[in-house]
Amino acid sequence: ISPTLLNPVALQLAKFLPPLAPNSPPVNACGQVFFTVPIFSKDNQGTARIDWQKSDRHSLFTRYFITNFSHAPYYQGDLLTVSNNTTSVLPDNTTGLADRVESAAIGDTLAISPNVVSTFRIAFSRSTVVRYLPSGVPTPAALQQGAGITPDIAANTPNYLNFTVTGAFGVACTNCAPSHFVSNDYQISEDMTIVRGRHQIIFGGNWIYNQLNGYGGYQGNDNFSFNGNVLQPGGLPMVDFLLGLPSSTLQSNGQVLHERFNQPSLYFEDNFRVNPQFSINAGLRWDPYLPPYNTDHTESIFDLGWFYAGIHSQRFTKAPAGTLFYGDPGMPGASYANRKLAEFAPRIALVFDPRGQGKESIRAGYGLFYGGTPLFLQLGTHSPWAATITCGTANGGLSNPYNGCNGAITSNPFPTPNPPPSSVQFPLFGGGLGAFDLHSKPTYMEQWNFSLQKQFPGGWLLSATYLGNRTVHLEAGESDNPIVYIPGTCAAGQYGLAKAGTCSTTGNENFRRVLYLANPSQGQYYGAITNLGYYANANYNGLLVSAQHPFTHDFTVLTNYTWSHCLDESEIGLNGAALPQIPNDPHADYGNCASDIRQIFNLSFVARVPAFQSTLLRRLLTGWQLAPIFTAQTGSYFSISTGQDNTLGVVTRPNLIGNPKLSNPTIQQWFNTSAFAVPAAGQYGNMGRDTIEGPGAWNLDTALSRIFRVTERQQMDFRAEAFNVLNHPRFNLPGSTMTSLATFGVI
Repeated sequence: ISPTLLNPVALQLAKFLPPLAPNSPPVNACGQVFFTVPIFSKDNQGTARIDWQKSDRHSLFTRYFITNFSHAPYYQGDLLTVSNNTTSVLPDNTTGLADRVESAAIGDTLAISPNVVSTFRIAFSRSTVVRYLPSGVPTPAALQQGAGITPDIAANTPNYLNFTVTGAFGVACTNCAPSHFVSNDYQISEDMTIVRGRHQIIFGGNWIYNQLNGYGGYQGNDNFSFNGNVLQPGGLPMVDFLLGLPSSTLQSNGQVLHERFNQPSLYFEDNFRVNPQFSINAGLRWDPYLPPYNTDHTESIFDLGWFYAGIHSQRFTKAPAGTLFYGDPGMPGASYANRKLAEFAPRIALVFDPRGQGKESIRAGYGLFYGGTPLFLQLGTHSPWAATITCGTANGGLSNPYNGCNGAITSNPFPTPNPPPSSVQFPLFGGGLGAFDLHSKPTYMEQWNFSLQKQFPGGWLLSATYLGNRTVHLEAGESDNPIVYIPGTCAAGQYGLAKAGTCSTTGNENFRRVLYLANPSQGQYYGAITNLGYYANANYNGLLVSAQHPFTHDFTVLTNYTWSHCLDESEIGLNGAALPQIPNDPHADYGNCASDIRQIFNLSFVARVPAFQSTLLRRLLTGWQLAPIFTAQTGSYFSISTGQDNTLGVVTRPNLIGNPKLSNPTIQQWFNTSAFAVPAAGQYGNMGRDTIEGPGAWNLDTALSRIFRVTERQQMDFRAEAFNVLNHPRFNLPGSTMTSLATFGVI
């Protein structure tokens, strides 16, 4: 490759990559190096509480808790230290954090009469998260990108770059971009307890009000990806990077959030003691669903039916068919879904003592529980407020990605006006739209259990419990505008091709989307559309057996074992960003939960040295206590990724062609890496989600303690604790991306 073809922006960026030291040769011929980044963090906590027993019938309390966590950023001129570190406990070791969590509560308990008790509570909590990057990280202007890229709000996104060169290096990451988020939760509740004969009646209600305010700049500056398929299919990502040929770029106005959510509820329950051996607890809870809303009134909804019917917005006259906004006829007020007021949740529990001796019990229960909707819906990233634009290969490349973006955009559209005028022009192939089902139903979970307990001579208590649940209307994402793979060759002009050639390329993805193919005049304004719906399901079934011995005869024991299985269709995180493999079919992703731990064993005991008759032994040994805790569990499950966009629309899972399990897995090869094959072009893999089990873990902690009596009123406690006494490692999941040959299958 001629040096004259190298991109000046890429060359500027390369200056910030570390040179190889003479005494530190690379690991391999590709120049791979390993390094560590120091962590500088501080955590301070404080708590206060006041209790007031006003009378024998009236008590009050107030409490306050605060914790501050700070993490200093790290950067010394090496961009690799600003890398995408997704395995870190923190979002990124080089991201500065200034976080604070506060909570406060006031409680009032009043015995109105011997049989009537009132409990009143007011609570508040606040979580503040601030992320910032270190100074000195090169800005877009320093890399000569000033003419081609405009940050959304320069004050909110200083020193922020986001580059991903597959298999080589990454700079920054989406979850460590400069940002600040503040969430406030307010709660007020009143509970009344009335005892009448064999009935204990409890009723009350509470109101929870949630706020989320913030700005996230992860798309405020252009996000570049280099996959090696631009210069030539199957090429080297680093070559594309040095030539300034990104496979995709993405930019928007970032996340502007001012979301609110009200959650009122009322309940009634009755504990009825039928006879000394049998009790029933039954209740009903009213949990109306009031969808969240945004005070900026940036709500917008895309609906496929509206698109095909040619329905347009009256608020924004140039909006494409299919999208309506706050204030348009057909919109549900200031929210994105209709209210659901008739939401009732019954619960019932039974307790039976077969012999009436208090040494055996049979318990069963069932309950239905509604869940709240998570905030962080990114309504502020929808067009026309954010105009999220994703470009395929552009004529301007890295230096000016909007020159020829998607074959239509010729100039940088950022920053966009806010608030936008009613005649605002919508960008071609603008992304970031969220499609919500107006008639979506809130998530709920049904839980049931059945247990047996029996006390044996010697104080041993054994129990066996079956636990089950089913989650319905689980939040899930799917694509309303997926990319269609078109096989074969096409003429120039077809599907956005500048010249005759392969019909499906990384540069013409938007011209192969469903809406563009159906109606080019309206579909040209739509890029990716994530439909955030509530149609996925999950279930869990487990057996829990336990044994415990009270502290008698100088020892106590508690042990339990769980055998369970969890399955679900969706684990999409906060905002539906993770789509299923088949973009418009989340049910095809039904598989093991990422949190599915099949077997868990716990054992803890406390043993105390008994009293000796010898005075010397009694002073030296009597009273010492040993308290070990042993835990063991099987591994969690994960998915294999091809690392390739063979459908030219989404990275797929592979085809399973052999047994992935090894009889003797090691950290160098945890699974059979030859058991997978890349699907044919345009095809999805047949391998399920989260089908490979990762390494299990076990751990032993212990404590040694003794109380020394100083005087009749004074004592001194000695306690020594040791964690992971045997220094046993806990392994992470192995590499699961087929294109990352050096780490595939390696822990």
